[in-house]
Amino acid sequence: MSAGKNNRRNHDFQIDAFLVGSCHTADGAYSLLCDLREDRRDALAQVEVGALRTRAKIARAERNLQHSDPAERLEAQADIAEIRAIEETLNNNINAARAELAHIEACIAKIQPHRKFAHLPDPEAHEASQREEWAREFVYRAENYLLTAGTIPHDHFASMRQHPDFQGFILPAIDGIKRMMDEGRIGDLLSHRPAVTALLEVKDVRTTD
Repeated sequence: MSAGKNNRRNHDFQIDAFLVGSCHTADGAYSLLCDLREDRRDALAQVEVGALRTRAKIARAERNLQHSDPAERLEAQADIAEIRAIEETLNNNINAARAELAHIEACIAKIQPHRKFAHLPDPEAHEASQREEWAREFVYRAENYLLTAGTIPHDHFASMRQHPDFQGFILPAIDGIKRMMDEGRIGDLLSHRPAVTALLEVKDVRTTD
């Protein structure tokens, strides 16, 4: 489905449900949110640089309005008109980026208390989160493959086997999925809510007006 961006990279719902919602641990979500935060901070920083350049362009154009050469005056008028034409869009982009950044910061604040590796510097924490995040991602993929196709593609299964927790966590989880399917408990498999999304308190559409 294609959804309107409305001056944003991602809407709050997309961040909550599809980006953070794709993570399986609080630390994995934190790592992703840090990337999103850096992207929006960089975007705002670039806008500030652009704003300075625009101010300089306007100053030159206003000075050239008094130029003796008619062509220079027309060029100056065109520059000013061009800047004014995109000013509203630029302001909308700035406000949207600030709103998106604020939501990302709010998500980080909600997830922070639930992290295992919050005591580590961010680069180390991002690295430490990889093992469990990938183990749970493999289980999630196995669940989806088995529910939709009835089998796990060989290349994905090969990757699963390379994970150090294959024997102790991933394989038993796959066996559990198969057992629940054999018992006809597909509803139970699909009814659980992603734990990280629950931390963000994403509301069910059935409970909203």
